[in-house]
Amino acid sequence: MIGWWRRRSFRLRLVVISACVSGVVLVAYSAAVSYFARRQLLNQLDGRLSDLGQRIAVRIVTDEEWFMFRQIAAAMEMHFQQEFDYPILAKRISDQAVTFRSRAWPDGLAGASAPALAESEVNTQSVPPWERKAWKRDRVYPPVSLRRKMELADEPRFGTEHHETGTWRIGVFANPRSEVYVALSMDGMRADVRRIHLAFLLAFPVALLMIGSGAWLTSGRALAPIRAIRQTASSITGDALNRRVPRSEAEDELGRLVDVVNAMLERLESNFHQATRFSADASHELKTPLTIIRAQVESALDKTEAGTEEEIWHTNLLQEIQRLNHIVSSLLLLSRADSGKIALSLQSVDLKANIEAICEDTEIRAEAFGIKLHRTIEPGIEIIGDENLLQPLIQNLFSNALKYNHSAGEICCELKRVDDAALLTISNTGPGISEANRHKIFRRFHRGDEARSRDIDGYGLGLNIALEIAKAHGGTLELVESTECITRIQLRLPLRRD
Repeated sequence: MIGWWRRRSFRLRLVVISACVSGVVLVAYSAAVSYFARRQLLNQLDGRLSDLGQRIAVRIVTDEEWFMFRQIAAAMEMHFQQEFDYPILAKRISDQAVTFRSRAWPDGLAGASAPALAESEVNTQSVPPWERKAWKRDRVYPPVSLRRKMELADEPRFGTEHHETGTWRIGVFANPRSEVYVALSMDGMRADVRRIHLAFLLAFPVALLMIGSGAWLTSGRALAPIRAIRQTASSITGDALNRRVPRSEAEDELGRLVDVVNAMLERLESNFHQATRFSADASHELKTPLTIIRAQVESALDKTEAGTEEEIWHTNLLQEIQRLNHIVSSLLLLSRADSGKIALSLQSVDLKANIEAICEDTEIRAEAFGIKLHRTIEPGIEIIGDENLLQPLIQNLFSNALKYNHSAGEICCELKRVDDAALLTISNTGPGISEANRHKIFRRFHRGDEARSRDIDGYGLGLNIALEIAKAHGGTLELVESTECITRIQLRLPLRRD
């Protein structure tokens, strides 16, 4: 999982991390808002209960007063400025007998199993006559007994009770004689909380989408210099070292990074040109003295008696000079390839004729090792290229197939037309190329373990030169197969277009 995550683009990882962090923050924020909103609504509910309950508990104490309370409910509606539809229950503290129960109080809620008191069950004679007369005469509301100021015996208590009729918030208020229960339904408050939850639930994916889109766009603009650096670096080749990363006007960290990269590219270009010039100049300067040395050795060899040690010494020296001259010529060609200055003398080249001529030479050399050459050459395949460079390229492929073969082995050559290209496939038996060396065979001066012996001629530049020549002609050269039994390499060159 960690490996998969690390393989994703930095931009995608940044967006995912931003969305996850924002999601956690939004969830925490929504939970906090929901909690405080519920507490606020609950406090408002408790405030309404407290307002009503304390008014009742302070003013109404005896059973007779509760009877009057029932009789003057309409007057209390005017006093409290709201409908008197609250569930209210009153009990005597001494024996827990119910002294009042409003008709809105649900059965079975907070010990309300006792039925509501009937009017006949209340002793109205205990109400002082002067109060009853004053009440009836002057219509004074409330009577004197209801307006007594009393201190509550205990602090109000609030609780929540679930009932078959719904969820209720109950406040309990006590005076010296009674406990007053006042209830309010919490269904409205719970509906408000559910609406808040639904609003957050609907807003959450929209917020995440907006945050993710904003992070994607912002990171895209922020990483634009990085993309420019990557594109510029991937487009730099030996003939395009003068390319630079576009510089933005921002003087931030990325702007300074672009300056550093451009400065590095300038140093690389300068050093590369110096190395290329040195390689070309050195190769060019070495050709003249090597030619002179070769001429002198050949002259000395002509004057040496046959069969003497001096003749053998001069012959070996001449072979080493030829080898060195070949290396110098190859380095000169590679230096021109590095600078993109391989001069091609373009003309129509008949690949069939050239390959058949090389096959005939290879057959003669292969006879000494008992190696057979099989060829399948499609006629009429022509390309536009430099014949003087293509011949060494193909000759190098056949030489490798012969050198890295075994006695009584085979070489197979196939030339055919594939789409708009000529495909030359050369296969040979013999030891394959190890997995560790397959990506190195086109490097300069690379020689496999089998090639390090002097018994196998070569200096590790042949395949690299062949690759550069193929690229100069717009083609490719690649190793397509290498096992313990066979090695196959393919050369693809564009066909001539009429």
